[in-house]
Amino acid sequence: MFQRKAKNVDPPTDSTNATNRREGPDGRSGRGPLRPIVFVAIAVLGITADLWTKAWAFRTYGFDPDEYSKIHWWGQQAFGEVFGIQTSVNHGALFGLGQGGVNVFCVLAIIAVVGVTAWYFIGRPKREWWLTVALGSILGGIAGNLFDRLGMPALFGMPETGRGVRDWIVVMLGSYHWPNFNIADSMLVCGAIMLILHALFTSPDGKKKEVGSG
Repeated sequence: MFQRKAKNVDPPTDSTNATNRREGPDGRSGRGPLRPIVFVAIAVLGITADLWTKAWAFRTYGFDPDEYSKIHWWGQQAFGEVFGIQTSVNHGALFGLGQGGVNVFCVLAIIAVVGVTAWYFIGRPKREWWLTVALGSILGGIAGNLFDRLGMPALFGMPETGRGVRDWIVVMLGSYHWPNFNIADSMLVCGAIMLILHALFTSPDGKKKEVGSG
């Protein structure tokens, strides 16, 4: 009887172990624990930047609820009247939609904060850098404006805004005055665009879609 010789199997090397550690459950590379930290950091830094710039703009340029404040232009000599600062308060949603629904927007914002956070940590997003940045931006934007809608600025000695969202950035598109916005709005829009691009160019299993595929 002939005995079949067993094949020699090389023991795993340090480089192989390192590769396995770098790959996530779906095979994509990246350090898992780092992404949640970045997610939280983006949200916290976004909230901080939003609240600090709002406080600076309203303290520096003031706010009169009975009078539309003057526009203070940035780089007027270089760009003309395109970018500026004008303090205003929005009692609606993004870009002034749905005026007067502060309580409704508060409830929706709280639900969104819980939902985005749960989706990130429980679902697939925590395994992807693109979704980490997108959802971190959205969370920071929602929380920054929620701070205003809950009436928190008045507790810190800031001008009373009637639980409206403080806006201060002005952009003129030709003769059209784009609705005033803030850092939180910018984060929301950027995060939403990133989610749309992810949905368009990434398949449900997380792989890039091929051109022409449905």
